[in-house]
Amino acid sequence: MIDLSFLPLKELAKEHYNGLNVKVYDRFKQVVSYFEGARALALRSPYLEAAFDVLLTGFSEKVAKALKFNNVSYADMAMHTDIQYILDVLDKLFKITLSGDLKSVKRLITLVYPRFKLYIDLGNKKKLAYLKSFQPFIAGLKYVWDYDKFIGKSGAEDRWDGYQLARKLGVSCCPYCNRMYTITVFQPPIPTVLRKDDPIDTRKVIRPEFDHFYSKARYPFLALSFFNLVPSCTVCNSTLKGEQEMDIDEHCHPYVEGYEDVFEFTTGVSVRDFLSKGVTDVPVSFTLKKGVEKGLGERATATQKLFRIADIYPGHADIAAEMLMKSTGHSKSMIKAYWQGKSEHGHYLYPTKDDLYRHFVGNFMVKKDFHKRPMAKFQADLLKETELLKFIQDLPARPGK
Repeated sequence: MIDLSFLPLKELAKEHYNGLNVKVYDRFKQVVSYFEGARALALRSPYLEAAFDVLLTGFSEKVAKALKFNNVSYADMAMHTDIQYILDVLDKLFKITLSGDLKSVKRLITLVYPRFKLYIDLGNKKKLAYLKSFQPFIAGLKYVWDYDKFIGKSGAEDRWDGYQLARKLGVSCCPYCNRMYTITVFQPPIPTVLRKDDPIDTRKVIRPEFDHFYSKARYPFLALSFFNLVPSCTVCNSTLKGEQEMDIDEHCHPYVEGYEDVFEFTTGVSVRDFLSKGVTDVPVSFTLKKGVEKGLGERATATQKLFRIADIYPGHADIAAEMLMKSTGHSKSMIKAYWQGKSEHGHYLYPTKDDLYRHFVGNFMVKKDFHKRPMAKFQADLLKETELLKFIQDLPARPGK
């Protein structure tokens, strides 16, 4: 996992909140009014369809249908009480649902999730599902924290949506696997400052998926929470993680920590053996480093197992072979020459060692740049093993420019 904690996360969380809070809170108040009305009805009268039709005024036909209780769940006063408690907490801590840090999010879960657990359908073994009687409330929360609207290509709320969030984050490859691009593309490109009349919806081309670190199926009130939205690739988010649960105390979260310095890729093959013995199938290992703090090691291990990093990367043995080939003595001679090379105007061709490394390896050398291109950690680790990374880092200083 790539550490993204260096990003301006607090500033982006504030922008995320400002872009969503008015519309989302308006929907929240609308839903609160409906459930308060439903509870009041249940206290004083039998099930009346016409009364519900009045309460549901203002909702679309589709949403109204999902919100409507049947005559059995309508009479469940214990459930109405639990719903009222949850809504009271969410109202009091509403800001956390959009921009709260991960500790605040965990505290919110601790406060309300015990009430949700009472209504989990234990008979559904395939995936998490709530009881039919509780579904109107879940539908109400999904209506408030509308993720489908957020990620759509049209109807951005106050011109802030998944495309804008992904653009501002600028994470170009999946932080979970560092294998797949997660770029965001607008065509034509949009300006830094948008005009109010700019037809932004017509410019949207692609964006990354967003992993909900805390499942939006289990916690629908966190579907739009900034720190719960991790830009990721389809393989990690949908194929590997799916409905599996993650927790900040048990897994690494890329906005908090990575494990670039916890796990490392190695081949166990020397450059000499690679050349002399003609190794064609280069083995790739992903192992925990010695001396890692226990808690971090356990979180990193659980995370890499979930995303199958150690299982997947041996499939990139061809890249491992290329790294060995780039580490020969001949390559080092070329790198020395490149480092001293100048243009016809007298300037060094590669102003920094990072530039030289990127030209020769095709990737970024420094850990803080690993999020910019797939395979950055993989290649850097293997070149550390062959000592080419150190060779480049130790190149002598040059006079002038």
